[in-house]
Amino acid sequence: MVTDVLGQYNKALGQNLNLNVVGGTQIIQNTGRYMTTGINGLIVNGLYNLSNGTGNPSYGEADFRTRLVGVYGKVTTGFKDYLFVTVTGRNDADSRLNKANRSFFYPSAEASLVLTEAIPALKDGNIFTFFKLRGNVSKTGQVNLGNANFAGGGFLRLRCLLYCRATFSSNNSYGAANGFPYGSLAGYSYDGTIVNPNLKPEFTHQWEIGADMNFWNDNITTSVTWYHSRTDNQDYSYVCV
Repeated sequence: MVTDVLGQYNKALGQNLNLNVVGGTQIIQNTGRYMTTGINGLIVNGLYNLSNGTGNPSYGEADFRTRLVGVYGKVTTGFKDYLFVTVTGRNDADSRLNKANRSFFYPSAEASLVLTEAIPALKDGNIFTFFKLRGNVSKTGQVNLGNANFAGGGFLRLRCLLYCRATFSSNNSYGAANGFPYGSLAGYSYDGTIVNPNLKPEFTHQWEIGADMNFWNDNITTSVTWYHSRTDNQDYSYVCV
């Protein structure tokens, strides 16, 4: 479930300056339940039914609910239609992280200058039709906990938004714990997996500069960009069997 609420404000500050402000909030909630069951020792080959097996069936269930609450804003100013500056910021609170690391903020800033509008003489000679310089610095945050879920008596790979484990699994005849199951008495095993409480948000820092140039009445268009990015606190999911 995704809920978005946003507002926008536009204002002309005199003849040469424009202001645009956007602010809002976003709530994302993911709920899932995964159930598995299986049985060993098929009596009739190729007939995959719980009644077509020997021993007791195994079963398991994994439930999860996550919630992300974000607040964001963006301010853009334009001067004489050739100089533009944009600043953004967003703060997210993600329930998948420990309380101490749950809230995180990531901003960005970008600027562009249309030289052919700021210096009209550049258009003389019909060489430059359009010439813009641009650059930005950004920091992007997210919680990336993999896409694997393991539930029940076997391994089940499912695309979900976090790494979760079954709360409990049944013990079958081939993997009894503490003597159970025995006769008509069921047996269960508690999942002892411990989630690392020190997980932090993943941040990507990026720097970019570039230029857009059009020549000879837009018969030739070019775009050149240089960027560098670095990601910190990357999380990797793996399973040892």
